[in-house]
Amino acid sequence: MSKKMLNLDDIELHFLLAKGRTGSTLISRVLNSHPSVVSPMEEPFLLFLSAKYKECVFNSKSELSHFIDDLILFSRFNMVFGLYDKKELITFVEPYLSNLTYINLCKLVYLYSSSEADLSKVKFIIDKQLSYLVLIKDLVEICPKSKIIILTRNPLDNAVVCKNGGYGRNDLLFQVECWRQYYSYNIKKVFDQQAGMTVKYEDFVRDPIMSGNQLASFIGFNFSVESVMVKSHNIDSFWKNSGGGNSEEIRAQFEKSNGSLNYPISTEKVGLWERQLSSAEKEEAIKLLQDLPIIWGYDFTAGLNKLKQRPKIISRLRIVEAKIRSRIVLETYMKTPFIIRKLVKLFRKKVSRS
Repeated sequence: MSKKMLNLDDIELHFLLAKGRTGSTLISRVLNSHPSVVSPMEEPFLLFLSAKYKECVFNSKSELSHFIDDLILFSRFNMVFGLYDKKELITFVEPYLSNLTYINLCKLVYLYSSSEADLSKVKFIIDKQLSYLVLIKDLVEICPKSKIIILTRNPLDNAVVCKNGGYGRNDLLFQVECWRQYYSYNIKKVFDQQAGMTVKYEDFVRDPIMSGNQLASFIGFNFSVESVMVKSHNIDSFWKNSGGGNSEEIRAQFEKSNGSLNYPISTEKVGLWERQLSSAEKEEAIKLLQDLPIIWGYDFTAGLNKLKQRPKIISRLRIVEAKIRSRIVLETYMKTPFIIRKLVKLFRKKVSRS
């Protein structure tokens, strides 16, 4: 940790938004390899705690203590990774407790969790999030100055990888509908108003240097060719730089789902859908997608007239379930009063301990 006081207003906060299995961890690894960038582990506290704290200005340890208690309570990974030590975090933040805004406090939390970084060199924080994409409207209201990068992937490839990898339901149409909810017309409309950047997984793995240059130019730093070379930036360095903990069991699970970080970037998983799906599966999936992929640079409309039957009733139920789980749950969560969310968290924590 750097002991020199940081000028938090000079450290820019931007967001990389994606659906799971679109290469977001790979791009975070590349970003983390640059000394002026920190891309921390996916902790969605900034948005999820904003209902209570976004208007707050922090001046005392007591105020900070309440925030950290909520931060730990709502943390996705703290129980397994041990990301936050309350005493250490208070000590780290305390020198800044003079009219400390909520956004700058969040920046300090990101920096605290990036234990391997030289904080004196950090100019950019790129928060990679898999839950913020469907909540992009809320995000841009809280962080209007932040740049938004959306990572996309061929929807059928994404559905195949998620289905094969146990990422939710082992059901193709469920996975396709999840993609539709994450990359809906409404989300694209909000995104287009932000003058953000889209990064296609396929473009990145085909030419990581060109894509890396474009990404770095958009954010505002100089891209390093070495950042895409896996020998010096494998899964171990990513684990440390993103705030991974000491649990060997969790580390093993992380490596199982992100083991490709140990290998050179390749196009091996581009076009999986063409090789692995049957003609009937392709037709059903394309019919469900309709023309939505076109606005994200993927066109399957040539196959639209091939499907003559509606999806089976069980598939339609899965589609409804996907819509609920991937979008409606998060939207409802954000609209729920903070105190109710907190009481539910406290109840679940008490039940898990009993």
